[in-house]
Amino acid sequence: TSNAGLTYYLSKKFRIYTGINYSGKVYSSSAGRYETSIPARTITNINFIYERNENNWYSISIHNALDEEYDTAGTVEPWTQQGRWILFSAGVHF
Repeated sequence: TSNAGLTYYLSKKFRIYTGINYSGKVYSSSAGRYETSIPARTITNINFIYERNENNWYSISIHNALDEEYDTAGTVEPWTQQGRWILFSAGVHF
């Protein structure tokens, strides 16, 4: 597994973060079968972050931005992961 990230500041208040996660081929034991193979995958995440001031921030996170279909090792069978999803967040510092 390898991870890489890059933050690009468009201004003092607005930045974009891109994270890439690569996982190579994995072998997993499962019930009824001795070995299951899970292919390699690359997942890209993108975050848009806006800091209104030192106390308020907003972000939009896009997980699995390229909508890659992939499985992870499960206890019984490989577990299919959800595709692209988007999260909006707002924060306040006290």
